[in-house]
Amino acid sequence: MEAINNREHLPVIKGEPDVNVRVLMKDLETKEEKVIIEDVPFISQVRWNNAGNIIAFGGGKRLSIYDTVKKDLVLEDELKNDSVTFFFWSPHDENKLYSEHPNLTNGSIYYVNLRKKVEAYETKEDLYFKGKLDNDFFYGTKWFVASEKDKKDSDSINTVIVDKMGNIVKVLNEGRFRDAYKKSLVQVGESGFGLYYVADINKPNNIKTLSKEFIFDVKFVAGGKIAYIVEKEDPENNLFILYIVDEKGREIKSLEVSGSSIALSPDGKTGYVGGPGWEKVNFETNEIDSKIPIENEDSEQEEIFRTLRGAMDTYYKFEVTGSKDWDKAKKYFIDTESPPQWAYFDLTTRYMEVSQANVKNDRKNLYRIFMELQDFKIDSEGKRASVSLHLLVNNDTGGGLSMDHALELIKKGGKWYVTGFSTFPFSSQREEVKNLVEKYVMDAQEGKIFSGILEGKEVEIGQIQFWRYSLPHLAPNIETANFCKVYLKVKSNGQEKIYKMVLDRQNQNYWKPTKLTDKELSSL
Repeated sequence: MEAINNREHLPVIKGEPDVNVRVLMKDLETKEEKVIIEDVPFISQVRWNNAGNIIAFGGGKRLSIYDTVKKDLVLEDELKNDSVTFFFWSPHDENKLYSEHPNLTNGSIYYVNLRKKVEAYETKEDLYFKGKLDNDFFYGTKWFVASEKDKKDSDSINTVIVDKMGNIVKVLNEGRFRDAYKKSLVQVGESGFGLYYVADINKPNNIKTLSKEFIFDVKFVAGGKIAYIVEKEDPENNLFILYIVDEKGREIKSLEVSGSSIALSPDGKTGYVGGPGWEKVNFETNEIDSKIPIENEDSEQEEIFRTLRGAMDTYYKFEVTGSKDWDKAKKYFIDTESPPQWAYFDLTTRYMEVSQANVKNDRKNLYRIFMELQDFKIDSEGKRASVSLHLLVNNDTGGGLSMDHALELIKKGGKWYVTGFSTFPFSSQREEVKNLVEKYVMDAQEGKIFSGILEGKEVEIGQIQFWRYSLPHLAPNIETANFCKVYLKVKSNGQEKIYKMVLDRQNQNYWKPTKLTDKELSSL
């Protein structure tokens, strides 16, 4: 496996680093090398079928299958679009491979000889092979309906021990199987949060919780130790912690690393971490033997990324857990004029308007953010930036969000801040809307619209923001916006109050004012 420096890819700002590789096959007699897979995510799983003629590679939710006899990739087009997080070959059918998807413990089944993929809903199989115990017995995950298991009132997926033909020998615990060593195994929670260690499968109720965080990768390494990776608690950076624990589940060492997955040597003594640092880890000494220095080519861009990481972590920390971090809001968000953009007002107003009763905050929810850059522009003076992001947010209860955001940033006092959500200040369409807003405000001041609420009052136009109808949600681009929300500063009797005016795009060229209120300002 060799790293590929692909500068065409926009970077992952938060979450699993986008490290692409090529895979080479080497003839040990002739020393001839041949590239068999090009430009795929870092490989952290490698498994041969039971005949030893077909090999599967997995990493970064991408699966590749290579037939060493026919010397070609199998199901290449189908696998490009599949999101596979784990896989294992059938012990009694050399052409059959079981897979796991991010939201589906028992996912698709691939038949190499038939060049065919069978979806989970298309098969009656409810038991998938996941790992090997010895030559006669294997680990699997089985879907139990409520009536099948201890008369429980809910379905569950359990790790089980089976023979080669899939006959269940022992039912173990709920959770996703991840690795086994002799009579020990590790599992992660169904949503990926939580790492659970069973030292002896003959005592399956003796479970040790190694972590409650999201587990990016976990493997048994030299001598039965366990290595696993979680995110470092540092919202401004994209770093990870590699923990190494002994056979009793006691922490031996923690190492800061740049990546989230481990490529392990067959003897379990050496591992490489899939990140820009490409750390080489010695699992006998529990130390990093070597790493590639990480150079930030553009320090200004990295400062912007640090602000984006901190800002979106603050934003979604509230959305997911209900936690209101006023200090972080002030650290990463700001209101500015020319044109008016009120990101700090947006966030803190939402803090005040969304009651705790509407937020699931009965316990400390854990969450993770994957943040990918879609577009990035910085002005010629280096004081303003426009950024488009794609975010995936998951929590430990199984909930998830997939969102696109358009953010405006400004540099003030040598520091970058987020100043606008979906404001598109330099768009010609925004200027057209502003002209319409000015007209509607004049109509409102003359008592022609909104039942005279603003009649005779002094009004100043504030932030203009664009929304989509579907959720509703802030629009990721102005072309797909269905609504526009405008903040108005209204002065009356020496007092100032903020109102919101909502415009509804009836068609592509016409915005109609439909709402004016001083209530629930943070929503549409």
